[in-house]
Amino acid sequence: EARRVILYSNHVISDTDDLIDVLNEIRRSSLFYKYKDKDFYEKLCNQLQELENKLVNDTGKVIEDEHYVEFTKAVNQDIEHIYDTIMNKYIGKQR
Repeated sequence: EARRVILYSNHVISDTDDLIDVLNEIRRSSLFYKYKDKDFYEKLCNQLQELENKLVNDTGKVIEDEHYVEFTKAVNQDIEHIYDTIMNKYIGKQR
């Protein structure tokens, strides 16, 4: 849901705060794993941070349409990787 809020208007990306808040909440919620499965925790936190960096770096900047298409693909791919990491942990799959 937070992903859908992101707005691209007049060549500027905005409204990324909701998604950044969700990423931070996932980070806080996964803190348990810092002590029980450090590899999983670090992998997840790295993925969360990479996505947050993309959001912060491109928010508010004037960009071309082609860059926005690339941005959208990268954000969607990062979200899929985060989901995969969480689901693989949930089902006990090692990656």
